Amino acid sequence: MNVLIKRCLSLALALLLVFGAAPGGVSAEEASDGEAPKTIEKVPYWKRPKTGRPVNDWTDTESTYYWYSIGKTFKHTGDWRRDLLCLAVSQVGYQESKSNYREDAAGVKHGYTRYGAWYGNPYGEWCAMFVSFCLNYAGIPKEVVSHHANCAGWVTQLWRKGLFVYAANADPKPGDLVFLGRDTVATHVAIVCDVNAAKNELTLIQGNTDHVVSKAVFPLNSLGIIGYCVLPQNPARSPDTPPERLVRALAAALARPEDSIVEAPRL
Repeated sequence: MNVLIKRCLSLALALLLVFGAAPGGVSAEEASDGEAPKTIEKVPYWKRPKTGRPVNDWTDTESTYYWYSIGKTFKHTGDWRRDLLCLAVSQVGYQESKSNYREDAAGVKHGYTRYGAWYGNPYGEWCAMFVSFCLNYAGIPKEVVSHHANCAGWVTQLWRKGLFVYAANADPKPGDLVFLGRDTVATHVAIVCDVNAAKNELTLIQGNTDHVVSKAVFPLNSLGIIGYCVLPQNPARSPDTPPERLVRALAAALARPEDSIVEAPRL
């Protein structure tokens, strides 16, 4: 009897292997309506993508590869102003982490940001690191425009390289860096997105304001504006179109309804 049972089981297994049916007698292709069969990724859940980016769910950190991929999401034109603004616009809406943070002595929480992590200071004040990040992945060599995490120190470096112009003598254009602060000491930096002299308005893309990357409008003659880093042209690119026209067209193309522009506080 045992021999008969074993033979029956062997025959049944052979038939299953020959016909190769999926559970329920339906093939994998039929079961998925022509799509690739859905399989469970054999990846720990804390390493699975979250909101489209490779992130650790527990610490809200990102990989270096993801930062690199950010710079590949658009075609670099070699127009440094256009490429910088394109990269900055793509970051609007990013928020520092609420679950991964450090508290300072005063009990203030400083959340993790991709810009600080890239720079080497994940929980630091990050407006300058945000701009440095954008410069880097827009393809602007740091030998041309240096990177920095401190606004006042950055102004000094740019001044020595002949790239910094005080507000009273400046003619800002989209793609320039703008430094703001009090009593001629820079405490904040942003990227110029648009200049509207008729309305006396300067539209900026900035980081570390209310813990997000956002757009803001400042009065063009605001006393809080100390000066600008005038972004030079890429010497390897022949200027066939005025840079400001390219940048304005890009800003209009990338504008999204949810990118609200708020009136920034007057300094």
